[in-house]
This record gives sequence, C-alpha cells and structure tokens, in this order.
Amino acid sequence: MGITRQQGYNIPLSGKMVQELIYDYYVVELPITVIGINYNIHKTTVHKTLKRYSMPVRRELRKQKALNSGLIFCVGCIKWRHPDEFNKSNCSLGGNSGRCRKCTHNKNNMSRKRALMYLGNKCSSCEKENLPMCCFQFHHRNPEEKEHTPSHYARLKDWALVKKELDKCDLVCNLCHAIIHHGSLKATEVL
Repeated sequence: MGITRQQGYNIPLSGKMVQELIYDYYVVELPITVIGINYNIHKTTVHKTLKRYSMPVRRELRKQKALNSGLIFCVGCIKWRHPDEFNKSNCSLGGNSGRCRKCTHNKNNMSRKRALMYLGNKCSSCEKENLPMCCFQFHHRNPEEKEHTPSHYARLKDWALVKKELDKCDLVCNLCHAIIHHGSLKATEVL
C-alpha cells in the first residue's frame, strides 16, 4: 500500500541506512521513489537525506556532465544534444536556439499545416488541391494591410493573431503567386 506523508517524513535514519541509501541511489541507480519504498520512508525524506549529506541529485549530475561535455538541452525533444544540431540565435544565451533543428522543423510544419487547413488547403486561383505544403504561399489581398508574414505568425502560440493575419490572405500555389506578383495578371483576374 505504501506509506502516507505523515508516516514517512523526517524519520531519523541510522548511519548504516544512510550509507545503503546513498549506495542504492548512486551505484545501483534506483529511483528515489523506489528507494523510499525499500526503506519504508517518503521520497521527500530521501531527498532531504541526500541534501543533508551534500550529495547532488542524479539529475544535477547528468546536467553537469552534459554541460562539461558541451551538450545543450533541447526543450522540444527533451534530450541533451550536440551544439551542431541547433540553429544559431542571437537572442538566446550561448547563441543557440532552445530547440534542435529537427524539433524546430516539426513545430514549424505543424503550425503551417494548421494555417493551410484554415484557408482550405487548395489554391484559391487555380483550384489545385493536395499539393505539398511547400507549394503553397500566403498572398495578401491588400499589401498595405500586411502586418507580418503569416508563416512568422504561425510560430506564435496565439492562434487569434495568426487567424487575424490569415483572414487578410489568399492561399495560392507558387505558380499563381509568381504570376500575380509579376504583374501579367491582376490578382482579381487570377482570383
């Protein structure tokens, strides 16, 4: 059944018990909850015991080992990765973005898919459907109303801002977008 919080807190541990607890944690690498169950104490008591004897928590040891080896933590896949797997960023500490390239690509693709689905996922000019995502572009009907590029907005978490900008756009394929901007056809003729 386990022990309640009341039973497991601040139980005085014998010296031999502390040695075994530290051995189980660092050598055998048992999780703190399992150690608590084995010694019939609460996991908070295990944490406090490790702190009392100035023993770093294993998570901190892994972090320090990764930092010493030059790895960077990716918040997307929650893994330590080599710095070469990150895009360079001027705004973050250390010059690397918080997500590795793979996670950044996946996040941007999900945002773009959502924007394409919102606009119907077909060219509003030639009516082509089922094209790859890279073949579609967002064309602003009135360039003066353009605040930002929708693909930049799509990276934000606020979907209301993205929708507001997408409502000013038409979804067109690359060819139609080039024709519109070349000037050989007016946007109203194509659309």
